[in-house]
Amino acid sequence: MGKIGRGIIGAAGLAGLVLAALALSAFGGPGSHGNSAGDSSSGTSNRTIYNHCHVEVWNNIPHAVKLTHIEKHSKDSWIKYRGPADLKPPFKSAYGAPQGFISESGFARGCWHILRWHDSHGTIETYAFDPYSGHNRYHCKATGEYHCYHQENPAPATYSYEHDRHSGDYLLVNYKICQAHKHCPGTHHPAPHYP
Repeated sequence: MGKIGRGIIGAAGLAGLVLAALALSAFGGPGSHGNSAGDSSSGTSNRTIYNHCHVEVWNNIPHAVKLTHIEKHSKDSWIKYRGPADLKPPFKSAYGAPQGFISESGFARGCWHILRWHDSHGTIETYAFDPYSGHNRYHCKATGEYHCYHQENPAPATYSYEHDRHSGDYLLVNYKICQAHKHCPGTHHPAPHYP
């Protein structure tokens, strides 16, 4: 191979390295999932290529509630075993039955989903929107006998609890669902929402 051939191959290899460096600086390193629990208040994070919308519902209603409505971005995917489902009643649990619902965005854009459960006692709706850039949005709304609260780390602390992450590219919100005049352990702080 002549000098010209080696020069072309060398230039192509250098261009590939430059593109890889730009991609890492724009999107964060491999395996980056945004803010850790320690830096979530800063509002800054490493950007990843995929966003996650994670709503953890801690159900304290003493019966199952039927899932009646599902919406998500057409190109989002549900994480295996974390897709839409009926709300299960707590089974011998002092802190409610945790169920996680996680959607993942397509390449280089945000995710969003809405889930709604309904029965003769009322309606529960959760919403999660983690745009590729801009502020995350989320809420839990309830009607009738049902109420949404913020789920604090249960006491005694449980391994399955992950702290909320309201900023960055991995949105995680913990909601406690209760029914009026039924046992609902812990505090009853307002459900987190934005806006």
